[in-house]
Amino acid sequence: RKEGEGPSGIADVDDAYVLAGDAYNFFSREHGRDSLDNDGRRIKVTVRRVPRAGSTFCTNACFVEWRRRLYFGRGLVVDDILGHEYTHGVTSFESELVYENSSGAINEGFSDLWGEFIDLTNGRGTDTDAVRWLIGEDAPGGYSRNMKDPPDRSDPDRMGSEHYRQPVSDPKRDNDYGGVHTNSGIVNKLGYLLTDGDCFNCTCVNGLGISKVADLFYEASLSLTSTAGFSSLASALQRAAVTLGWTDDEKYNVCLALIAVEIVDRCDGSDTVWTARGGD
Repeated sequence: RKEGEGPSGIADVDDAYVLAGDAYNFFSREHGRDSLDNDGRRIKVTVRRVPRAGSTFCTNACFVEWRRRLYFGRGLVVDDILGHEYTHGVTSFESELVYENSSGAINEGFSDLWGEFIDLTNGRGTDTDAVRWLIGEDAPGGYSRNMKDPPDRSDPDRMGSEHYRQPVSDPKRDNDYGGVHTNSGIVNKLGYLLTDGDCFNCTCVNGLGISKVADLFYEASLSLTSTAGFSSLASALQRAAVTLGWTDDEKYNVCLALIAVEIVDRCDGSDTVWTARGGD
């Protein structure tokens, strides 16, 4: 199905058409971004993909960078998952975060954040309080990650969590490239705290809402290098809050959220963030 054509009658195709539009519209409306590359690039999606026998390439859903295309297995075209893969495309044209260890976890966390932001604002799918912050709740196999409570799926919600996976020297598929899908839980918890607000790890954070938090993370993402880790993310978020003209209270709130997830250990009263755990 191409732009401007009517429904194909194939559910996954028509869902992909509509939801790709939702993802495009969110980035356009919220960030003034024109498609994946910010230059009107055509969005290409393949659905109902069945890998060849023995192949490990894209067994569920993925954005394939060298093909600049989104792929989905049967039934996996749901709003937060499509938004997730779309955001991988945006990242590939901006910070190009390397898909391993901490930079890969941030890459995954960004995709979860925008996937959920798109899910919660497009008026489609299931958006009740019970499933808010779940990734993939409308997929056939149910949700894969809980952004509000990452340990629910054995993912860390802070740097010192027992679920945190240490960086590896040989990132590969067998070790999840250094825990990129696991350690993304730290970014997910951070995004949840800043958006909805909550008390966690002896620290209370005020909720700022989807629009402000999306703008904060987007501005931060534009300044990250490809190998950025968690301390770099903290610094980028603080700089972004300054660039966006946030109040001192709002900037301090960002630091409180970073303290809650143990990326930083204190705020010194200025725009500087002090790292908590010896780097990335």
